[in-house]
Amino acid sequence: MADSKIWFITGASRGFGRIWTEAALARGDKVAAAVRTPSALDDLAQKHGDSLHVVKIDVTDRDGVIQAVSDVVGHFGRIDVVLNNAGFGCMGAVEEVSPDDARATFETNVFGSLWVIQAVLPHLRAQGFGHILQLSSVAGVVALPTAGVYEAAKFAVEGLVEALAAEVARFGVKAVYNSLRIKTVKTAPLLDKASTPIAISPKTVRNKMNKAMSTVPNTSYYKLGDLQTQVGKSK
Repeated sequence: MADSKIWFITGASRGFGRIWTEAALARGDKVAAAVRTPSALDDLAQKHGDSLHVVKIDVTDRDGVIQAVSDVVGHFGRIDVVLNNAGFGCMGAVEEVSPDDARATFETNVFGSLWVIQAVLPHLRAQGFGHILQLSSVAGVVALPTAGVYEAAKFAVEGLVEALAAEVARFGVKAVYNSLRIKTVKTAPLLDKASTPIAISPKTVRNKMNKAMSTVPNTSYYKLGDLQTQVGKSK
């Protein structure tokens, strides 16, 4: 495809990350899929060949993220779209959340997102174009009981990306965050316990994405209530 793009997607092995990966590949794009367990994408690697480049990273490892991004740029030559998707939920009353769970939530959701942004920006700035898509949640807009730590992390991420959008616009780079306003989608288990129920099929997500792939949002914030992922031409 003449307008095919090169994606860097974190948390690509399951949930929304895998759905976006499958949709981009189906569209004819190339994807650098960042995962903790590369074997989880063996089926996609066999199906899509050189269009899929799987990289093993832990987003909480800043040095590892920087090296992975550098390797991807060396492999594909550039990155057009960065989907900052890796994250997990932490449920519990503010009073009872353990220090380890609270730190882990911020390490992955906030600092992990920050490390990816810091790793890709020098490359996007140098090439003069690119999109950073930060996956967020309605939890970054309104807070409800028993999810305070997770919500605090999402509020932090949205503030981070809102500032980022203003900082990078002059370099030709667009940064947006998506607050998901759907019920639930089966993804990584919350705190490795029970997974959430499926509320929408992956096929629906892919179809919506493919229809909206060629448009670009006018602001740093847009809803994803009907799963409209908007990615503009990267150059």
